[in-house]
This record gives sequence, structure tokens and C-alpha cells, in this order.
Amino acid sequence: MSATVGIGQGRKTESLWVQNYQDPFHKRVAAIVDPLGEKRSAGTLTYDEVTKAQSRLEEEIAGLQKDATSFAGLSGTHKTVVDKAQQTLDPIIQSWRDTFTKDLAGLPKPPDAPAGPSPEAPDRQTILGAAAPQKRQALPPSTILGGAAMKSNLRPAKTLLGY
Repeated sequence: MSATVGIGQGRKTESLWVQNYQDPFHKRVAAIVDPLGEKRSAGTLTYDEVTKAQSRLEEEIAGLQKDATSFAGLSGTHKTVVDKAQQTLDPIIQSWRDTFTKDLAGLPKPPDAPAGPSPEAPDRQTILGAAAPQKRQALPPSTILGGAAMKSNLRPAKTLLGY
């Protein structure tokens, strides 16, 4: 009976995470990423638009990191849910970052852009804030976002624990 109670609590905790943190995060990121995908497809994407979107994305990720750390600190079940979310979200976040980096490499820099390499987030972290490896092997877009690179109309599964 105690195993059943634990599973039920895990589902409730997962639902709290998804409804209060993951889904709102994804909606905010969609507002950043979707317009860039449309401009990329139309061939009208600019360097400045990508750098601004990149900054906004990193702000959203920082907010999610803060929320995840607080949520994970509530109990072992909460931490398990965040760990599972991290396994799901980290490759997606990395694919967004990689796409922005690729976009910047292919766009002409405006005269007032900083010299040197394309701007990137100074501290790439996982959603729990631990330093992530600097070089990750990107997964094919079909395994991350259903084949639509940078298209967020395909949402990650509602459940993180497989229920």
C-alpha cells in the first residue's frame, strides 16, 4: 500500500511541476522561438533579432533554474520530479541554444555588433543550476521536437514520469 501512496504522490507532484512551472516556461519560450522560426523560414531573420531572443531565452532559463531549485528543495519526491524534468528539458534547451548559435554564425553582423565570437550565454547550466558539459552531442530534431526544429507547437509530453 505504501508504494501506491508514493506513486500517487509522485503523480500529484509531477502535475504541480508541469502546470505551475514547465507549461508556463514552454509558453514563454514559444513566444521567443516561434517568431524566429517564421522569420528563418521567410529568410528575413536578422542578427539583432537572434541576439535579443538569445538573451530573453537565457533569462527564461535562469528563471526556470531558480524555480526548479526551490521546487526540488521541498521534498525527495519534488527533487525526483525536477530530475526527470531536467532529463526531458535539457536536450530541448540545448537544441534551442545550438540553433541560435548556428543562426548567428550564418547571419551578417551589424557594424555595431561586438567583435569576436557570436554572443553566447556565459554560464550554460542545467535547469537545476549545475554546470553542464560545454560540448553536448545534439540529438536529431525529430527526437527533440518532433522534426520541427525551433517549432514549439509540438509540446513535450505532459507527464514526465511516464504516467
